[in-house]
Amino acid sequence: MKAVFLLTALTCLNSALADVSTSGYWIGVMPTYSFSEKHSVTLQAEDRRQGDNSFVLIRPSYHYQMESWINLGLGGDVFTTDRTESRYWGEFNLKTPEMILNQKLHLRFRQEFRDLSGINNSGMRSRMMVMSQFSLYKPWGLEAFVFDEVFYSQRDFVGAKNYYDRNWLGFRIRKNHKKLFYDLGGFWEKVFDQQDSSGFVGIFSVGGFF
Repeated sequence: MKAVFLLTALTCLNSALADVSTSGYWIGVMPTYSFSEKHSVTLQAEDRRQGDNSFVLIRPSYHYQMESWINLGLGGDVFTTDRTESRYWGEFNLKTPEMILNQKLHLRFRQEFRDLSGINNSGMRSRMMVMSQFSLYKPWGLEAFVFDEVFYSQRDFVGAKNYYDRNWLGFRIRKNHKKLFYDLGGFWEKVFDQQDSSGFVGIFSVGGFF
């Protein structure tokens, strides 16, 4: 019986060690400028460090408020590491009015087209996010966000397909102050590839509406 227990423990330990850590943090800013009630632009800039990787993200985007609950977006990403990855994407956002317990539901669908320096082939990826937004304490401008984002239907830079790439399950606490907001939170990331990896990523960002 002891031998079976020891074998089981060693198997679990080996599985844990085989799972590569992607833990780290993201720190960034995200100002948004509105031209009118329907048109706005956002610039997201972040320093990201996860596991043994560190990179900078620059993400300018344009958003069109089609209806009070529908928003369309177009944007591009530039990731700088030892190699540069560029992404071009379009997205569809749906946001419901307040429901029970001052809750709002967000749905986002994004389609990305990706290029990596030094590689002739392009990649493609689809992603979907479901997020619930709560008002914690309105006099202090405190809100909470709980979200789950799934990356699926990926084609990498050598043409291989993967129908379930990764999953982010996380939360954010937001402090609103006049035109600015401060986000603090994190998410658990699970990556499915040749060597599975996972980890917790902390987030801190400052944004504003102008």
